[in-house]
Amino acid sequence: WGYAGWSRAQLMGEIARGSWGLCRALDSDLPSSWARATEDELRAQLPAMWDSLYPRFIFAPKNELTESYGDEESEGLRRRRDLRRIAIYRDLLLRRNGGNGLLS
Repeated sequence: WGYAGWSRAQLMGEIARGSWGLCRALDSDLPSSWARATEDELRAQLPAMWDSLYPRFIFAPKNELTESYGDEESEGLRRRRDLRRIAIYRDLLLRRNGGNGLLS
């Protein structure tokens, strides 16, 4: 299973990007029988557990930090791409004008 740790700021950033969500836990989510269950028995119960947990998941609303999943491109990614293009165009225009700082 392993262990991982985050600072408060790192975890809040992950949540804001949509990489992590929150879910209120209930005592009934982990039945006491799980302590004695084999790995195969646990794996067989995971789909039912997922079905009961999923409706309670809470994710951050889409924002400029939201990561892109699938074919969607987040606003933040679009903005960074556009800013890179503007910087490239600016550099090209400066070189074309001899680097004198005049773009027109």
